[in-house]
Amino acid sequence: MDLSEKYRPITLDDIVGQEEIVESLKEQEKVKHYLFCGPPGSGKTTLAFVLAKKFDIPIHETNASDERGIGYVRDEIKRLTRIRGERIILLDEADNLTSEAQGALRRIMENPKSESHFILTGNDGWKIIEPIKSRCSFYEFKRLDEEQILRRLITVCKKEGIDIDEDAKEGLLELLHQANGDMRKAFNLLEKVINKDKKITTKAVLSFVKPKISGEALRTALEGDFEKAKRLMEDAFITNRLSPNDIVKELYDSIGELKADNMTKIRLYKEIALTERACKTEADPILPLIQLIGFLATAWLIPHFSLQCPHVSEE
Repeated sequence: MDLSEKYRPITLDDIVGQEEIVESLKEQEKVKHYLFCGPPGSGKTTLAFVLAKKFDIPIHETNASDERGIGYVRDEIKRLTRIRGERIILLDEADNLTSEAQGALRRIMENPKSESHFILTGNDGWKIIEPIKSRCSFYEFKRLDEEQILRRLITVCKKEGIDIDEDAKEGLLELLHQANGDMRKAFNLLEKVINKDKKITTKAVLSFVKPKISGEALRTALEGDFEKAKRLMEDAFITNRLSPNDIVKELYDSIGELKADNMTKIRLYKEIALTERACKTEADPILPLIQLIGFLATAWLIPHFSLQCPHVSEE
């Protein structure tokens, strides 16, 4: 069962957590070019399909993460715009396009004879060139909070007749934490913890909770064992397949939980901000791991240059 597809919003009123964007779009009487940017699972692609239904225009979905170059834009995208009739071309993950490909896309969007409308989505708006932004209605999506996602999950469980054990409620909160504001990820995790009797139990939820290896790696580095910290980070990234975003968030939370002086925390917060930015700009899948290990190296160095060495052992 694919709950995320079954319960995907079909009207603007069904969209969760993007009230200002929804109100703005309700006032529009004709389709435009749009640029939707924001974190994964915040509703960007879903809203594109809702708009296609609202304006009663066929939508063609394509993904820029598969083909990033100028040839893809000149061949595939330009071919679509030459087909007679009005349509919406949804270009997911458009922030993965090269600057040359974006330049070619801009020229296609400028064609006054084209009957095609573009909806571009991406995680990072700063990667989209200004000439494209100037031709689009630009909307910045917010990360969904846990309460918004929880309400949606409970509604779906009631409609599906899924029983949530009293003891499983705490586990569900951990599931929401793992989803990190991503509605799609929350639905995927939910499907995994529903047993054959259509129940959700604490045991089922906790079996899918990923270990907090990254936080342990940070504490280990601060305690002076860099080699062990490096191995833990490699386990988080390679063995447990945690995304760079998930690892950075866990490291950020772990900094706040450290029994450390304020100066140490300030230095770590500054470094994790730089690491997060660097991870987003890396095209090669393995390069974020190098950035994360570099963060651990800085963490290992900090006590050596602090007037106070942080006490990081847990109670």
